Amino acid sequence: MPYSRHPKVRKAVFSASSRSSASSPGSAAPATPAAWPPAGAEPVDLTGFYERLTAVGYGYGPAFQGLRAAWTAGDSVHAEVVLPEAAEGQAEAFGLHPALLDAALHAVGFSAATDEHRAARLPFAWTGVRLHAAGASALRVTLTVTADGMALSVADGTGAPVMTIDSLVLREVEAAQLGPAVDPAVARSLFELGWTPVTAPDGTVEPSALALLGPDLRSLDAPRFSGLAELLTALDDGRPAPRLVVLPVPGTVPGTDADAADLPGRVRETVGRVLADLQAWLAEDRLTDSRLAVVTRGAVAVGQGPADPVAAAVRGLVRSAQTE
Repeated sequence: MPYSRHPKVRKAVFSASSRSSASSPGSAAPATPAAWPPAGAEPVDLTGFYERLTAVGYGYGPAFQGLRAAWTAGDSVHAEVVLPEAAEGQAEAFGLHPALLDAALHAVGFSAATDEHRAARLPFAWTGVRLHAAGASALRVTLTVTADGMALSVADGTGAPVMTIDSLVLREVEAAQLGPAVDPAVARSLFELGWTPVTAPDGTVEPSALALLGPDLRSLDAPRFSGLAELLTALDDGRPAPRLVVLPVPGTVPGTDADAADLPGRVRETVGRVLADLQAWLAEDRLTDSRLAVVTRGAVAVGQGPADPVAAAVRGLVRSAQTE
């Protein structure tokens, strides 16, 4: 978004709003107030202010504790807010720094129509939001209670307009509602690998009830077939259907395989071959009571070692097929 430089802030060339009632780009900013704070405004004692907010249910960190002074005058509250020194360098990265905008709302509890000690309240609906300048690190805020919420007029430290908000509606929220939506252990489970112990069934499977497709897993004592097509030919010749068919999938050892440069091609070829085997398996009525075990190695990263992309792709395919 293009902008022009200003000694204090960047003058924005856009206007933002949550509804179409906001002005179009280039709309006139409100006039700069003649005096600050306005004549007759009564100062507010801020001693212990953020401690009281914590007791209500808010949890503002150091960067968000920006309220420095406040005054009241009838239905209006006037306040000065600043970015803490540690965050001042971030001001120009935003139209209006979020911590500064948040602090501009902290004085709402001092208005005659609210009670800062009652309950936590959060913004619910914004209407007529206009940004007139960007990059401010200190604000003068005037908040006025209206029939359906509050209106805000925000200027920088010199009184130049920064933002206007026609209406902001807040809604009360209980502190318990601000906690995690799910149990932390459940939330973490989405990002963790869990290994579930499996107890082997009693007894053993006779070699005649097994069938191995391909040359891998040489230690397995079972009849071997070059592929599913050869197994089906054996069934045509009267061989009984095996209870378990093992389909090993050769993978790639990252950094050592001679064909690593053509890894995408190997993934496509291997996944396509396994997919064809799965489709043929499901279409064969004679294997309805048999179980197919697709065996991969390195499909899941364990410890410091990387996962095998070929095996991982096959694992994803089989899991999708199981879901369907």
